Amino acid sequence: MGVCLMALTEDEHLGLIKDAIDAVLRARLEYDNFLESKRTTDPIKFEFIDMTGWGDPDYWERDRLRSIIKDPVRKSLRKTLKGLGKELFQLLGNTDAMLEVAEEVANREPKKWGHRIDIIDKTWDGIGNDTDVWVS
Repeated sequence: MGVCLMALTEDEHLGLIKDAIDAVLRARLEYDNFLESKRTTDPIKFEFIDMTGWGDPDYWERDRLRSIIKDPVRKSLRKTLKGLGKELFQLLGNTDAMLEVAEEVANREPKKWGHRIDIIDKTWDGIGNDTDVWVS
């Protein structure tokens, strides 16, 4: 018995992207709350940043990988939200339409709108093309 797959309409695709963005934002805010509650019980830790070798071409790759090791959940959520932004740009074709979607999804939790839109804005920085790019 075969499975019949139907292609998504543009509206269905857009709706799923919006729901996915919302899910990532909810997970990110829940994770931020978890970290904040942990910070209040853990002693303050200082971390020194080693800037020697910053001119080395591999420095930034090491830094990127270390940041994943340090906080894999946040990096995964950020990468997922960035990917959704790129997919949204492909679907809609411009950043003005992306902004409308971002504001709509951020407003699914009106009391957290500012924090949610800030996360989207910073994460989508650089998405676009030569003539239209999201700038945070």
